[in-house]
Amino acid sequence: MKAIGIKENIEGVTALEIPEPEIEMATQVKVEIIEAALDGTDRAMIKNKLIDPPPGEDKFVLGH
Repeated sequence: MKAIGIKENIEGVTALEIPEPEIEMATQVKVEIIEAALDGTDRAMIKNKLIDPPPGEDKFVLGH
């Protein structure tokens, strides 16, 4: 699935290919996102090269 984010050692934003989440429990749901946006926090992260990826990752997905 496609996403936009920031990666370590790459300037600015980049297109990311990330795995589609799997439903693992009956209490989980999966939703389709029609639109998403970047806000001031995302802009500050890009401008100041603030990346805090999950453990073992080199990328951080932006937007909400």
